[in-house]
Amino acid sequence: MTMYQCSLCNQTFYSPVLTERHQAEQHPGQNGAVIALNFKCPVCGLEFGHPGSVRNHALLSHGVHNVDVAAQPVG
Repeated sequence: MTMYQCSLCNQTFYSPVLTERHQAEQHPGQNGAVIALNFKCPVCGLEFGHPGSVRNHALLSHGVHNVDVAAQPVG
């Protein structure tokens, strides 16, 4: 299986799309990676560019399942 590596932190991913999304969310403004952070964790307020990222974060960081995530103005 081909793995793709973030050129900024060496984390690996299964697809180039996931690698690009990681770079945009974790390294905004670096290496041309820019994404609107329109999704906020309801527990801690950390901002993300994709609802799935909020769900993963809420589960892994807070142990919260079934987080209801809707796009919202962040600013």
